[in-house]
Amino acid sequence: MTKKFWFRKRKGILSKDLGYGWIPISYEGYITTFLFILINFLGIIYSGFPYKENSISAFFITLITSIIIFSIIAKYKTRK
Repeated sequence: MTKKFWFRKRKGILSKDLGYGWIPISYEGYITTFLFILINFLGIIYSGFPYKENSISAFFITLITSIIIFSIIAKYKTRK
C-alpha cells in the first residue's frame, strides 16, 4: 500500500524554496489549507475582533487551536 502525501516540506531559508512550513501537493492538501484559512477568517468575524471586549482572547484561542491541528495533519501527511 502506498502512502499518499498531501504536502511537501519547504527546504529552508538558504535555498531557493524560501521559508519553513508545508506546501500542498494534492487536492487534499489544498482543501486542508483552504479550511485552515477559512476557520481563521471566521474566527475573526465571529469573535468581533476589533469591536468587542475579550474578543482578542477568543480570536487567539481559535488561531492557536487551528495552527496546532493543521500542524499535526501536515506533519503526518508530508513527504519526507
